[in-house]
Amino acid sequence: MKKYLFLDIDGVINSERSFLKYSKQWADASQSFRDEVEQFMEAEMEKINASGFRYGKLHLARAKSVGIYGIGVEGGTKPDGTAIANLNKLCETIPGLRIIISSTWRVGSTLEELQDIFKLWGMQSPELIYGQTADSYDRPRSEEIIDWLQAQGLLYKIMLQEHQIAILDDLDDMVELNPCLVQTDPRIGFSSDDLKTILKVFGVEIFGIRMS
Repeated sequence: MKKYLFLDIDGVINSERSFLKYSKQWADASQSFRDEVEQFMEAEMEKINASGFRYGKLHLARAKSVGIYGIGVEGGTKPDGTAIANLNKLCETIPGLRIIISSTWRVGSTLEELQDIFKLWGMQSPELIYGQTADSYDRPRSEEIIDWLQAQGLLYKIMLQEHQIAILDDLDDMVELNPCLVQTDPRIGFSSDDLKTILKVFGVEIFGIRMS
């Protein structure tokens, strides 16, 4: 029986803690280092604009910058290390988990770009990123998630009863999907306590699983 995780990014994978950490690293870096990173990003932006701008290309370029230099322009988009470690642990615990990106990062991004971004961030199984909800900014996220499930021919009410669906997000209201919502604290992102909670939502026995 397949299990589906609808994953937000900002406030979940990217936390306020990681933003402040890498922003400080950027501020403390030498001017020559910052110049090198900015030159890299300028070259990437020329390529992006020449081929037609999309946010997915920009997100991927910033992730590449972080992968090469350790930090990106003005702190970049480097994720919280604990959040990525917990995401990897979740994927190890639930083989074949299907991850659907519900974050606004999906807008203007291809599935392959999202997989590449998470790979650069340290996700061990980026191929588990299976899909993304439809592009929109102004609809309630719960509706976008329900629409995605219905488009796959999946009945969310039954899935809720059978522990097949979970939502990881820093938003506090998913309306009728609230029973499967695990709300993160955006200050620290996807925590070990959140991992334990999401395993319970999935109906997974966590006895014996070591949580850091």
